[in-house]
Amino acid sequence: MSFFRLPKTLIKVTNSLMSKFWWGFTENLNKIAWMSWKKLGRKKDSWGLGFRELDCFNVAMLAKQGWRLLKFPKSLGARVIREKYYPGSNFLKSNLGKRPSFSWRSICQAKPLLEEGIIWRVGNGLNIKIWEDKWLPSTFSHKIQDPVRILNREAKVVEIINLDTNWWNIPLIEHIFPMETVEKICSLAISPRTQEDKLIWAGTKTRSFSVRSTYHLEVDRRVRVLGCFLACMSSSTV
Repeated sequence: MSFFRLPKTLIKVTNSLMSKFWWGFTENLNKIAWMSWKKLGRKKDSWGLGFRELDCFNVAMLAKQGWRLLKFPKSLGARVIREKYYPGSNFLKSNLGKRPSFSWRSICQAKPLLEEGIIWRVGNGLNIKIWEDKWLPSTFSHKIQDPVRILNREAKVVEIINLDTNWWNIPLIEHIFPMETVEKICSLAISPRTQEDKLIWAGTKTRSFSVRSTYHLEVDRRVRVLGCFLACMSSSTV
């Protein structure tokens, strides 16, 4: 599960076996399943029992491999994969490429989940785009929602930092953004200029990646996608 995306049929059969075991399955005698397996897989504070839904857990395990490619780019495995699939770039900007292996194809399927959970911690600001990247930890989307003004859309965070004081260029920020956004930006501490911008995980208090938080993020993400799909279907039938 850490390196390959399990077939849907295998996941369905395995979930069925676990459900039957939970409800007291015996040969030639089917017990009543009083609740669906998906509902049992919800968190306990959401009226579930916390059982892992294998498909979501599989994607979370694959996301861990993508995280390692980002955090440890100099490891042997990361260097081999980078030279084959994304030379001169990084995992987030990669694509399947030509004749991808099944393992690489599987890891790439976890990229949307990984992109949703990571944010930038500001260092020198050279790698973070002000309007395109996620770097505000106090918002749901972690992105600047205000329209582009003064600077261009490709502007980096370093352009709103006063390099002499190693702090935010408050007059410029106040000129570009509304006061609510200014307060969010100025609440962020800036690492010393000798440090580069750093990718961190938004799903934990320690900002360290964990499969558990990634799993719950994937469950919530699928619920949101399903809700949007049902909303679109209902609106189209009206």
